[in-house]
Amino acid sequence: MRGSYLASGMTLSELSTRLRFAKSKLSELLRGVGLYPRWEIVYLLAAELGMPSWPLYRLWRQAAFEAHKSSEWVENSTDHTPILTTVPTTPPLEHGAFRELVENDYSLFAQAFLDDDQRDVAVSDTFDILWLSWNDALASHDTRRFSWNVLRATVMSRTPHRDGRPELGRAAFDTVVLQSLTKPALPGGLPLEGPPTRAPSRGRHR
Repeated sequence: MRGSYLASGMTLSELSTRLRFAKSKLSELLRGVGLYPRWEIVYLLAAELGMPSWPLYRLWRQAAFEAHKSSEWVENSTDHTPILTTVPTTPPLEHGAFRELVENDYSLFAQAFLDDDQRDVAVSDTFDILWLSWNDALASHDTRRFSWNVLRATVMSRTPHRDGRPELGRAAFDTVVLQSLTKPALPGGLPLEGPPTRAPSRGRHR
């Protein structure tokens, strides 16, 4: 969301005037700090920035539960937004085709670090993030590498760490499995011999 704001060219004052929200609240939301935001403000800001609501809603909802928000709180947070903002919509055609091509391989990578439930969440989050940044992915030098980096960061953010290094858990990092990934899924030149040494930072509202 912050990237979309920066790309929009709008100032915080302009957004505040358009949305009728305090600049301080908008700043907290864009920086990923402060209390976990209700869906209404996230939706209004996303609509102003031209972001698709469905993948953003899925990410917001998942993160809300991880921030220990109740189902009732989540439902109440959507009361004042159009029902269509929480109804599944179809991603761009190219995004859907790309997902069909690589999803199984992405799941294999995620499973090397996470249990089944966390694996599924990480892969789902990856494709939602890619949907939100699909234009950037297409404009990048290598769409496969862009997408792989999103997957890798998402999986690492959910992987238990000790002293800043990922613990491989029940499914040890399997180079043989990763070597079997299809070429369209795995960009060439990426190291497969071991996991990243440090986890990427993951902003979290509390």
